[in-house]
Parts: sequence; structure tokens; C-alpha cells
Amino acid sequence: MKLYIDTADIESIKKYKGHYDGITTNPVILAKSGIFDPLLNKDRILELCEYSDCVSVMVTNNKNRDGLIKEALAIAEVSSKIYVKIPATKLGLSVLPFLRDIKTNLTCVTNPIQVLYGKRFGVNIISLFTGHVETNTGASVKSFINNCVSYVENAMLLGAGMNCVQDINDCFEFGCDIVTVKPELFEKMLDNRLTDKINEDFLYERKNIIDYRKQSGSTSWYHNFTGTGVQMPDTQEQSILYEVDAKGTEEEKV
Repeated sequence: MKLYIDTADIESIKKYKGHYDGITTNPVILAKSGIFDPLLNKDRILELCEYSDCVSVMVTNNKNRDGLIKEALAIAEVSSKIYVKIPATKLGLSVLPFLRDIKTNLTCVTNPIQVLYGKRFGVNIISLFTGHVETNTGASVKSFINNCVSYVENAMLLGAGMNCVQDINDCFEFGCDIVTVKPELFEKMLDNRLTDKINEDFLYERKNIIDYRKQSGSTSWYHNFTGTGVQMPDTQEQSILYEVDAKGTEEEKV
């Protein structure tokens, strides 16, 4: 499973370096960072490539096949780290046979037939717009991804358009290899209340053990917490037996 940061903002890319496995962009993301044409701003694209070996850059020509092919090949020449994003439109699918020699990312995918074409013409990454499918068609994310997985062999499936941490979890659970993550979601991904509660419970129980040992004055003792009057966390229902020796080490006796 891999995470791709969904931004062209260098400060965010620097901030979360080490958290992601790749960088993915689209024309809107690039424009927000002042990159209106990747071929006229090659230096900015190369700057992105300094932070990852996998950078997705989308074509913007949607008028004719020859123009789209020419643009895709030119973008690929900027760096060997670039995966050229081709939209899964009728025009986009028609140019795939001519792009077998470059790294490609078939994007805006909303049905399994598009995935089949991506597989047939050897694309490297297939970007599933799971959120758009669920919102606009009513199909569940699970069924959509499961249907697409059955068509894929060598390509990696990427879940795009994540709006919350649960969306990320769902895409991984249902079979995606990669998920795009907006910078603001990285902080939320690292914040887990249940994990915090478990950790707090460990520290609370440890403190009770140490406090009891100090109060008892014994160098070695066995004690069943549920029989003491020591207040345990509400989630602690099972009796736990500990031994603490003269050095203060703790060993659980289940």
C-alpha cells in the first residue's frame, strides 16, 4: 500500500517528506501553485521530481489525438520520474496505444471498461475516482473497486479524491494499491482517538501499580487489581495479575 501526496505546493511536500511514496497533481493543483503549463514551467516540474521518484503530471490538450500524443511525450521527456496522466475520455483512451514507451497514469476513471482499456494498452497506474462514482452514480466504493480489481493484472490501482480518513481506509480495504492524500489529511490520519485511549490506559494502569508498590512497602507482591479498591479505567473488566520485584520491574501474570 502506498500514499501519494496530492499537491504541487513545495512547502507541503517538504513538510510531509517521508510520509508519502509519490506526488500526484492535476491541472487545477498545478495552477494553484502557479504552474499553468508544465512544458513552459519545466523547472517547477523538475523541482517536484526532487522529492519523489513518482510524479504524476496531467496533459491539458483535449482537442485532437496528435496534439495530445505530442504533449504526453513532451511531458515524459522532462524527467524519467514522471508518470503522464491521460484522462479516460474517448480521446484519451484512443491515444494509449501510442504511449506504450512512456510511464502513464490513466485518470478520471469511473467504470471498469476504462480499466480494461488501461490494462490492454499497458498503463502503469489506473486512477479510480471513487468519490465521484459514489456521489454521481450511487454505486458503492466497495463494489466499484472490486469490479475494477478483477480487470487489473500489472497496473496499480489508485484511489483518488479522498475527502476523509475513512475514505483512505476504505480504498485500501477494498483493493487499491495507492491512495492520494491531500496535505491536510496527513495530520488527521495520524490522529487516532482509540489509539490515544489505549496508550492512556497503559500509563494509567502503570501508575496505579507503582503507587500501590510505594504504599505497600513490599519488595515483591502479587496483586489482583479487581480486588483492591484501586480505581481502574471503565474499559478494564478483566482481572490482571502483576508481580513487581525489588527493582521495580513489572511482569504480567495472566
